[in-house]
Amino acid sequence: MTVYDEHGDVLQEWHGTFDLDNNDQEIYFDVEGRRVVIQGGIVIVQEETEEEWQARVAQRNG
Repeated sequence: MTVYDEHGDVLQEWHGTFDLDNNDQEIYFDVEGRRVVIQGGIVIVQEETEEEWQARVAQRNG
Protein backbone atom coordinates (compact mmCIF):
# COMPACT_ATOMS: atom_id res chain seq x y z
CA MET A 1 0.00 0.00 0.00
CA THR A 2 1.33 3.39 -0.94
CA VAL A 3 0.07 6.74 0.31
CA TYR A 4 0.77 9.77 -1.87
CA ASP A 5 0.51 13.49 -1.20
CA GLU A 6 -1.52 15.80 -3.41
CA HIS A 7 1.47 16.20 -5.77
CA GLY A 8 1.92 12.47 -6.32
CA ASP A 9 4.98 12.13 -4.10
CA VAL A 10 5.18 9.00 -1.93
CA LEU A 11 4.57 9.69 1.76
CA GLN A 12 4.72 6.13 3.08
CA GLU A 13 4.68 2.60 1.70
CA TRP A 14 3.78 -0.77 3.24
CA HIS A 15 4.01 -4.19 1.62
CA GLY A 16 2.11 -7.29 2.61
CA THR A 17 -1.42 -8.50 3.20
CA PHE A 18 -3.73 -6.11 5.03
CA ASP A 19 -7.22 -6.16 6.43
CA LEU A 20 -8.47 -2.63 5.94
CA ASP A 21 -11.22 -1.08 8.02
CA ASN A 22 -12.69 2.34 7.57
CA ASN A 23 -15.25 4.81 8.76
CA ASP A 24 -16.34 8.18 7.38
CA GLN A 25 -13.09 9.93 8.36
CA GLU A 26 -10.26 7.39 8.33
CA ILE A 27 -8.84 4.12 7.07
CA TYR A 28 -6.94 1.89 9.46
CA PHE A 29 -5.03 -1.39 9.45
CA ASP A 30 -2.39 -3.25 11.46
CA VAL A 31 1.19 -3.81 10.29
CA GLU A 32 3.76 -5.73 12.33
CA GLY A 33 1.65 -5.35 15.47
CA ARG A 34 1.16 -1.59 15.07
CA ARG A 35 -2.00 0.25 14.08
CA VAL A 36 -1.79 2.59 11.08
CA VAL A 37 -4.50 5.25 10.77
CA ILE A 38 -4.84 7.42 7.67
CA GLN A 39 -7.09 10.41 8.29
CA GLY A 40 -8.51 12.45 5.45
CA GLY A 41 -7.14 12.51 1.96
CA ILE A 42 -7.72 10.08 -0.86
CA VAL A 43 -6.59 6.48 -0.52
CA ILE A 44 -6.43 4.06 -3.45
CA VAL A 45 -5.91 0.37 -2.69
CA GLN A 46 -4.75 -1.79 -5.57
CA GLU A 47 -3.76 -5.42 -5.31
CA GLU A 48 -0.55 -6.48 -7.03
CA THR A 49 1.71 -9.50 -7.11
CA GLU A 50 5.16 -9.53 -5.56
CA GLU A 51 6.67 -9.25 -9.04
CA GLU A 52 4.49 -6.26 -9.95
CA TRP A 53 5.41 -4.51 -6.70
CA GLN A 54 9.14 -5.10 -7.20
CA ALA A 55 8.96 -3.82 -10.79
CA ARG A 56 7.08 -0.67 -9.70
CA VAL A 57 9.59 0.06 -6.93
CA ALA A 58 12.53 -0.54 -9.29
CA GLN A 59 11.03 1.79 -11.90
CA ARG A 60 10.42 4.52 -9.31
CA ASN A 61 13.97 4.21 -7.96
CA GLY A 62 15.47 4.37 -11.45
